[in-house]
Amino acid sequence: MSQGGTLNVGGLLFVNRATWAHRLDAVATVVGLDRADLLTPEEIAAALDHRVAPEGIII
Repeated sequence: MSQGGTLNVGGLLFVNRATWAHRLDAVATVVGLDRADLLTPEEIAAALDHRVAPEGIII
């Protein structure tokens, strides 16, 4: 059992900005699209802007 703030794989991808949503954001930039063309507002808030934790409210 992990303790002391150790993250799981999904948590590490999120913190390091390496999730599937981050890849789509990079693709959108390369091909000249707005990220809202590929992601929902909820996905942008959670994965890209870190305004919402991917697991929901933590505290």
